Amino acid sequence: MTKLILILFLGIFSISSSAQSETDEVLETKATITHMDFRITGKRSVSEATVAYTTQDGVKLESKVKLAHVPFITSIYSVGDKITVRYRKENPGILTTPFLDFIHTYGLYFLIGIGIIISVFRLYKVRSAQYI
Repeated sequence: MTKLILILFLGIFSISSSAQSETDEVLETKATITHMDFRITGKRSVSEATVAYTTQDGVKLESKVKLAHVPFITSIYSVGDKITVRYRKENPGILTTPFLDFIHTYGLYFLIGIGIIISVFRLYKVRSAQYI
């Protein structure tokens, strides 16, 4: 049983998935927040900012980016803050942040790992209670 769980755990984390292809060149730059928008709709909250930034080609752009926030309470950032944003060289108008990239790439693996750990703990607890 332990070997099966270990094989599943290693198999899940060895799978490498990414939403972008290998040929996309992702660049980072600093951006200044010019406008903040924090909305709560139903069971969701969204923190979105309009940012001004300059691409590595020297083009000045303004675009929107979703930001990490404390759900249903407030945004972590405010107008005037400088943040790091990522964009694709082919389409510099679509932005993301390094933290949200990390969450989108590895968040599901993290949740699966927590689920496996909780399941193993509960299974161990049930088996040890049977022998008492």
